[in-house]
Amino acid sequence: MKTIKIKNKVILRGNIYFFSENVKRYYFWGEGQNYRNDLELFFSKGTVFVEQFYAKRKDDILKLKIFYNHKTIEKKINNPNHFELMFNNIYNNYKKKTFQKIHRKKIINQLNYLTRLS
Repeated sequence: MKTIKIKNKVILRGNIYFFSENVKRYYFWGEGQNYRNDLELFFSKGTVFVEQFYAKRKDDILKLKIFYNHKTIEKKINNPNHFELMFNNIYNNYKKKTFQKIHRKKIINQLNYLTRLS
């Protein structure tokens, strides 16, 4: 495992590589890149594509394109408030004892790691 210390307060660039028997995809993002903010999910029988998934204004409509059996189906859904969903999810997780236990363990592991570095 390789650990990289990030000096900036935000992640300026990154990449992800999806690999399976049927799909090989490489995505990258970063400062100075043509940032698209798209989401594409791959399944064995089709794909789902959402353009600008996260960066939409509150009143915008999300358009899902479903590619299945050589056909394209487009569905429209209201854009949820991503921050409200995120904070509700965090709040609900923190109420669970199992999450609290795992989170405490992660914090202790991070503290132990930092003390070994100094």
